[in-house]
Amino acid sequence: MEEEKSQNLVDAVRRKVRSSVTAKLVVVGIVLLLCQIPVAMISGLRLERMGRASSVESEVASKWGKAQQITGPLLELPVSRQKVVETRKEGPRTVTEHDVLHVSPENIEIKGSLAPEIRYRGIYEVILYRAELTLRGTFSGSRRVPDDGRNWKISGEGGHLTLGVGDIKGITDIAVTIDGKVCRALPGIGVPRKGRSLSGGIDVPLPGTQGGNSGRPLNFEIRLRLNGCRSLLVYPVGRTTRMDLASTWASPSFSGGFLPERRTITPDGFSASWVINEFNRDCPASWIGTGVSFSDDQYAGVDLLKTVNPYALVARAVSYDLLIFIIVLLFLLVAEKLCGSWVHPLQYFVAGLSLVLFYSVLLALSEHISFNASYAVSAAVVAALGGFYARLIFGSLKTALGMFCVMMLSYGVIFVILRLEDYALLAGSGVLVILMAVLMGFTGRLNRRAE
Repeated sequence: MEEEKSQNLVDAVRRKVRSSVTAKLVVVGIVLLLCQIPVAMISGLRLERMGRASSVESEVASKWGKAQQITGPLLELPVSRQKVVETRKEGPRTVTEHDVLHVSPENIEIKGSLAPEIRYRGIYEVILYRAELTLRGTFSGSRRVPDDGRNWKISGEGGHLTLGVGDIKGITDIAVTIDGKVCRALPGIGVPRKGRSLSGGIDVPLPGTQGGNSGRPLNFEIRLRLNGCRSLLVYPVGRTTRMDLASTWASPSFSGGFLPERRTITPDGFSASWVINEFNRDCPASWIGTGVSFSDDQYAGVDLLKTVNPYALVARAVSYDLLIFIIVLLFLLVAEKLCGSWVHPLQYFVAGLSLVLFYSVLLALSEHISFNASYAVSAAVVAALGGFYARLIFGSLKTALGMFCVMMLSYGVIFVILRLEDYALLAGSGVLVILMAVLMGFTGRLNRRAE
């Protein structure tokens, strides 16, 4: 009889232990889910702050010069053809139709330097630059009219040299030389005419002896000083386009549809060289009207990136939030079993909310100081709060110090993962394997402890 009562008591203890562990695991799971709501709110706040920074950049750039795209130069020549039209009253009659012939350079060489400047609007910084560009090249002496079956002919000796500029507000100075003669550049693309391919930039009227089908090559040199914001892209219009860009900015991103053949990046700046031929881009040697569109993926150039983008780094830190939550909540679960203290579900939830505070503090500080310092301060503050709360729950200084150390170690591991970049996934997976091994070691003997 006594043995039966003893066995019943043991079974009751086992059931209580199992139900207690199961209940705590359920509590941990619910807390993890509930804490994703404020984490999502932090992510929304990050996007809102990032959008504000972008709008500030757009506002400053609108007064200085936006991201610049250079297209050209192109040679524009008037063409015409005789066309027979039917009229009800007069019957068939011949009319003259006019359009524009666009000719690409045989070769073009572009050399440029970018002097970066950082302007501030409140707490936000905007990357601007002053660019000095020199464009030299040659148009072939044979102005071939495309054979499209409509019998177009060049209808005059005059013409125009046009250069597309993304934001003409950024032009501070320009000098154009054609065949050794200084020519006047007009703002904009002059009076809009049918068939023009470019919509904004500069227009250089050519005398009759320089335009038309003169049979002589046309040499040009354009010196351009240009203000812009962050990005400079150039369309390779020449049958052969060579471009060299250099700057004192140490964190470039080579963008567009072509990577440079050679590049050098040092802490003192960068230099890059492109060589693009006519088979690499979708632009014919000549065309009539607006039949060619200059798509964004056909440009080549550079973006001046921020050395550290705090919003991107905060987003990456948030992506590892579950890892921190699991580590800290499991520590509470382990401490509860080792100390023999009962932790209320609300206390698990409050501990989880304190972890959300880390991302809010990190986002706020990273807008004012460096990301590394922001991360260290945020981790120390939240870990101190965690240690203080553990001291209140368990009444043990040793447990409080353990909580502080676990949290600091966890945030340290995440910081290392953030800095690894290319190996971040591998490092994160390794941490998860270690965490799983610890979890298995802790839970593997739960059923034996109840015996």
